[in-house]
Amino acid sequence: MTHDYLSYNFTSDVNFHLPLSGVPACDHREPRAQLAIRSHHFEGEPINITTSTVSLTVDDVAASRDYLITHFGYAQAGAADGFASLTRDDAAVDIVLLERGIEVLPEEQRHQRASGLILAFTVTDIAAHEERLRRAGARITMPLREEPWGERLFQVTDPNGIVLQLVEWA
Repeated sequence: MTHDYLSYNFTSDVNFHLPLSGVPACDHREPRAQLAIRSHHFEGEPINITTSTVSLTVDDVAASRDYLITHFGYAQAGAADGFASLTRDDAAVDIVLLERGIEVLPEEQRHQRASGLILAFTVTDIAAHEERLRRAGARITMPLREEPWGERLFQVTDPNGIVLQLVEWA
């Protein structure tokens, strides 16, 4: 089977691939200069992705788990020594937390920490979320701001240094 896809490349590290059928209309007059669109064609069936999960290696699984449960409404779906699986009932990505050094990881990955990663969530009523997190004592590491292209965002950082960014589009 043949499939045609659009690829949205927002940065050199992030790509989104959407099937040509059912792509929502988009006003490309908005000043989103970093948006590049390429068309792809491939043979075969696409992978049927049923859920998305990000796996993060941290020093203190309990600290990140508790932070995500307390401030972001995640629920623990499973846990073991050095491991926690978190989920939500909405569109948020599931999160797996692994303790640095855990032997389930390949040797070359065991001692790496989650770094250089921004876990971003698109939300509504972003100002209320920033205020709620500030009042709850979450460390706001980038205050709420609006970019020229209409993106409103702020960042918090969890006890293990994981950066979580909340985004709302104007």
